[in-house]
Amino acid sequence: MRTLSACFMLLIAYQLSLAAQDDASAKDLKLMQGTWLTEFVESNGKPANDKEKLVKFKITFQANKYILYFNDKEFTKGTFKLDAGKKPSSIDATPSDGPFKDKVQPGVYKFEGETMFINFGKPDSPRPEDFKTKPGTDQVLQRYVRGKGKK
Repeated sequence: MRTLSACFMLLIAYQLSLAAQDDASAKDLKLMQGTWLTEFVESNGKPANDKEKLVKFKITFQANKYILYFNDKEFTKGTFKLDAGKKPSSIDATPSDGPFKDKVQPGVYKFEGETMFINFGKPDSPRPEDFKTKPGTDQVLQRYVRGKGKK
């Protein structure tokens, strides 16, 4: 009987932890909504160069969908999924067009006030472990600042 009670209590604890993860992911999803201006920070273990710093992207998040703009023209779009229960929080983006069409791009994300950081790896590569890129990985760390603009 004690074993059954212990198993039941573990099951409840597990379900509560899943609910807490879902709540945290839902909260982050809500924070992510809207338009963000994008800046490259680093890639492949190197800080963004002067040319990369001039590149300006804009991204909009609506529900679990995103659209990435380059010079106010749609560049790519897709869906994403958050898991705030992982440390660091994880994001999986799946473009619906372009060279990575229908391939999951693993990443990690964090918020710092009105700034968001996302470190993405290429599809079929290991998920980045933190907010620094590593040489030879094709990881890209970007800073997103909440902005205004066309959706």
